[in-house]
Amino acid sequence: MNPRWESLAKRIVKHPTVSNLTLFWKFRFASGRPNLALISVVVARNILVALFNLKSVLESNRAIKRYQENLRELAGHDTRKEVKLLHLIYGLKQNEPIRYFHWALIEKMISTIRPDRVLFHYTYEPQGVYWEKIRGKVYAVKVPPFEYYGVARLKHFAHKADVVRLLALYEMGGLYLDIDTLVFKSFDSLFSAGQLILGMQRLPGSVEPFGLSNAVIVAPRNHGGIRAWLQSYMYFRGKATRHWDEHSVRLPLNLLRRRGDVKVLDSHSFFQIDWDEVDLFFDVDQAALAKARLAGAYSQHLWETAWMTKLLTDFSLAPPADKSFLGTQLSGVEEESSSFIQPISHQSDQLSPV
Repeated sequence: MNPRWESLAKRIVKHPTVSNLTLFWKFRFASGRPNLALISVVVARNILVALFNLKSVLESNRAIKRYQENLRELAGHDTRKEVKLLHLIYGLKQNEPIRYFHWALIEKMISTIRPDRVLFHYTYEPQGVYWEKIRGKVYAVKVPPFEYYGVARLKHFAHKADVVRLLALYEMGGLYLDIDTLVFKSFDSLFSAGQLILGMQRLPGSVEPFGLSNAVIVAPRNHGGIRAWLQSYMYFRGKATRHWDEHSVRLPLNLLRRRGDVKVLDSHSFFQIDWDEVDLFFDVDQAALAKARLAGAYSQHLWETAWMTKLLTDFSLAPPADKSFLGTQLSGVEEESSSFIQPISHQSDQLSPV
């Protein structure tokens, strides 16, 4: 582009009037009020698209209804007032092996959090030796294949996982963790809070909040905030790259944070180290810095999507023999898991999977 035109374009984009206009492309204003005009347009578009795919819409929503009914049945089998449930999701796209680092992270979750039951939600059953090692410690919940939630078309498995975690939490309550989460301490104080709890997420190098991430969610059963979040999928538009994390991170910030029954924790609690800093996990020379920055945190998201190659290389069969932060954290998992009694309630043996 001609330098003069480029300079002019930058001045226009940064002009306050143009900046204010961009607010009208968001579903919620900074005050939390809904942008009804935009919502109406997107809902109308979603309904129109759904009408042209009516068979898939009906089949998908029947499948989701069956899944919800099974979740309610599972919840109804445990009559205790307070039950610590841990929800994990994997295999919504295809049959895939559980990797070593997945297994080690799950074992660490179980031994640290000590849930009463671990519910492992999948569409395609995982494979491999590490699935065989973990399957006796989790209750497998099959998620039927679906393409639509309501009138929202969910093409990508990541967006389907976004909905599945909310459905599981709404029908059963508990703690949801992304499978690439490194847990440091007990979540008992969060379980007992009786609130919907989320962590603030910030963009690398920014002090301003970017959103409330759905990688870690604590919620009591039938929470109104989760219901509102699910209802917002009527105006889901996540196909485009610019809207990729709109419903999973950005929208919840203005949708939920002003609710009296929602507690927002600082980013340090779950997301202290950003995705562009994950060399701290692998660099031996920065292990002490990583440890210091994560002191007091509940957990740390490992941003597996951006660093899968590194995880597969360094943690394919066992932690590396070095003293990196992540290597040190996972080096004792075998011993921890073998000494920890199976935490799942024996009542789960009486239940039927989906």
